[in-house]
Amino acid sequence: MRPPPLGLTELWRDLSWHRALYAEDGLPLRDQLAFLGLRVVQRVSYNLGWHLGGRR
Repeated sequence: MRPPPLGLTELWRDLSWHRALYAEDGLPLRDQLAFLGLRVVQRVSYNLGWHLGGRR
């Protein structure tokens, strides 16, 4: 198994897709930005876990 890529392009696509979902749900911009910030933390943490866990 390989970790999912986490480049700027992949992150931008992911955030754009999630923002569209949040806008579709009618969330206020403030909430959208908060959830997008959490999404960035989630993606970075997941990717770091793959790389750090593979070194053992």
